[in-house]
Amino acid sequence: MSQNRGAVLRPATIHTLKIWPVPFDAVVAGKKLADVRRSDDREFLSGDLLLFRCWQRGEYLGPCVLARITNVTRHAGDLDLYLVDQGDDAASRAGRRTLSNFIGYPAAALSFEVIAAGEHQALFDRAAILATERRL
Repeated sequence: MSQNRGAVLRPATIHTLKIWPVPFDAVVAGKKLADVRRSDDREFLSGDLLLFRCWQRGEYLGPCVLARITNVTRHAGDLDLYLVDQGDDAASRAGRRTLSNFIGYPAAALSFEVIAAGEHQALFDRAAILATERRL
């Protein structure tokens, strides 16, 4: 007997997210498979789709990555995060600045698997098809 008997099935939600070039490149290379996002304006659920759009200086740069959330860990305000890399390179400094955006806000730590990288419209169309797959 299934434990999910009577559970409501829903299509996956597509979350379009801005991402800076350095972490974007790490996602494309398979070196970044998790992200922390404020969750006061949306509900991230396992199985939802992430459409990362490369963003810099107030504009989208073109490339995108489509990923599926594999795990969500929720945190109430004042998320305690510790940087593993305390280097003085640009990525480390940007990461420390970004962490200040979470003070006092609920956040979600998202693990994800990359599905594809490429042009925005093609990936959005693919995400729309994948989102219609029913899931818990």
